[in-house]
Amino acid sequence: MGLTNPMGSKSPFPTIEFARVADAKPSVGSKLSFAGLVAVFIAIPGMWVAILISDGIGKSPVVVVGACGVIVGSLGLLLMICPPNPWGRKHSARIRHHLDATHGSGISIGARDIMLPIVLVLAGGAAYAIAAWVGWKLGDAGGLLPLSKTSSGGATFVLIVGLILAGALILVFIARMRTSLELYPAGIRRMMVYPVLRRLREQFIEWDEVDSIEQGVHRQSGSGATIELSLIDVRLLSPRTPVQRRDWDTPEKVALPAYLLDCDPHRLLAIMRFLKDHPEQRHLLARPDAPIWFTAEEKAS
Repeated sequence: MGLTNPMGSKSPFPTIEFARVADAKPSVGSKLSFAGLVAVFIAIPGMWVAILISDGIGKSPVVVVGACGVIVGSLGLLLMICPPNPWGRKHSARIRHHLDATHGSGISIGARDIMLPIVLVLAGGAAYAIAAWVGWKLGDAGGLLPLSKTSSGGATFVLIVGLILAGALILVFIARMRTSLELYPAGIRRMMVYPVLRRLREQFIEWDEVDSIEQGVHRQSGSGATIELSLIDVRLLSPRTPVQRRDWDTPEKVALPAYLLDCDPHRLLAIMRFLKDHPEQRHLLARPDAPIWFTAEEKAS
């Protein structure tokens, strides 16, 4: 078991037991493996990009654009295979004290941007492919199309791929959502913001409306496999309609996407259950130092 005991025996925050994930802290070996993987991802495209840029600077800006596309796309691929916390960082800047005009002081827990790697891959691939076609059209593609310097078919194929990636990038930007969880002495608020569409969808649940808080699972299927993603289900005393997120919610519950939030899901679940059962302790959420309750290092019980 672990303890949320961030400030020792003098802490104003109660000690709460929660399930501890075994070997959650990255080992030295895993850190070295990740560092080696980063080096490989930098070295392999880096050598080709260096040649492209040295050949393109002062001669062809298109080649430089294409080379930059390779860099951006490679960074996206690296982030895709990168674990969420490769160095074992214990504190997150996404967990912070928050002052709301309506609900007062509380805690805001932000989400990891899981779409960023996809955005980088699509943007980098589109930039490279379109730059390669433009360079071929101008007769100045340099090393961007080493196998299709004189082939219109290869250049056209690259252009089609680039346009598909650019179209997918636009769709991702439109559908991109920022999620956050806010906890106040008065209740729980789930925020979903769509920046491009300028839309805000939120659910505010007063603590007195909560029947129970349970661990939930969202099953996501794709590529012949099913992935189980961790949720925190806030079950309601009275059904709530309309349902805001049909893949997460039902009239009887509002789900919090723990798999996205930059906070240990077991710790978050334990603290929320404690606050639900102990109304007299909810004022702790308004303290400026409350984020440490959600980020302190786990200690053995």
